Amino acid sequence: MINRCSAASCAALALLVSHTAAAAQGEVTGAIRNGGQGLEGAAVYLLPEGGVGEPLPRQPVTIDQVHLKFVPDVVVVVPGTSVSFLNSDGVLHNVFGPGQAGQGAFDLGTYDRNDWRERIFRDAGLHVVLCHIHPEMAAYVIVTPTPYTATTGPSGRFTIADVPPGRYRLVAWHPRHWRSDVSVPVEVGDNGLNDVAVTLGRTRGPAR
Repeated sequence: MINRCSAASCAALALLVSHTAAAAQGEVTGAIRNGGQGLEGAAVYLLPEGGVGEPLPRQPVTIDQVHLKFVPDVVVVVPGTSVSFLNSDGVLHNVFGPGQAGQGAFDLGTYDRNDWRERIFRDAGLHVVLCHIHPEMAAYVIVTPTPYTATTGPSGRFTIADVPPGRYRLVAWHPRHWRSDVSVPVEVGDNGLNDVAVTLGRTRGPAR
């Protein structure tokens, strides 16, 4: 025999289940270092063992161009994310991607202050973004199938919120790192995981 609950009791039960599920989402915190110093602007993300089983949210991202720099210059997004490139400088910019490792090249053209151009990034991997007019400018869009991402602050620290318990590979990457990335296994408990420490090796010029 199936017991039916009243509307009020069903709502209370749903709320309890919702709170229980939310409580199971923990934070993963830590620091990315190089030579003993915190490394700012590193990309950090968690790849779940077995992959992500549900559709990934595609929140649009904006990269500005300020004082002849891309701001921020490193972002991590899921496949299919739209990235807008705003020009807040008083000069012309031309945003393009040279394409590499099977990824298609693109050119968003030349545009003036307060204008913007948009690109949808579908291919997984590292996408380098440059400016034809100012060759010193570079940005990096990392496309990866996980919503658990962060970039490090000035002290090299990061926080990834709402991470379910399970086993993951924590990947860290920085444009001045000698290798392409560093990947370490981690296990996240019901209360999350604190003070993960990852050290990146030698540095070089920005990746191009």
